[in-house]
Amino acid sequence: KAANVDFILPLADGSVRGKVVDGKGNPLSGAWVYLSEGVFGGQQYGWGNTQADGTFLIDGVVAGSYLARVYAYGYAMEVVYVDVERQKTTTITEVRLNEGGSASGVVVDKDGKPYAAQSGIFGSASYLCAFTEDFTRWAGAGLEEGGTFKMENLAVGVPYHP
Repeated sequence: KAANVDFILPLADGSVRGKVVDGKGNPLSGAWVYLSEGVFGGQQYGWGNTQADGTFLIDGVVAGSYLARVYAYGYAMEVVYVDVERQKTTTITEVRLNEGGSASGVVVDKDGKPYAAQSGIFGSASYLCAFTEDFTRWAGAGLEEGGTFKMENLAVGVPYHP
């Protein structure tokens, strides 16, 4: 015999809007903004891109607390905490993206010799990750021949840890 099952689905009727600018205050077009719950990204609950005037709108968001991660090529990622309410639009006044820095070097083994990168199906199977202390920002780079790596778009002045 079939049973009746009731589902309660959260209403995705909140919105987030805002503006993204560069370090000089100029609007940034084409930046990505996405909402997630966890510090490591987790499930995405909405995303959008900025328009020519730097503005974005993300509709259809379930009420809750999120991290809004903002990216643009050549700039360091920024993270903004945002609370979304049902049937309301939450405004992020301005997110300022500064040009990103980079870190490069050589990974060595226990004998001090450059680490030999391993190859895999998707290219380099040897990958180096670094995180900020609060785990809201991260960077990664594949290891190249001779153990070399280069991480780009790092937040300048913010410590990252392997």
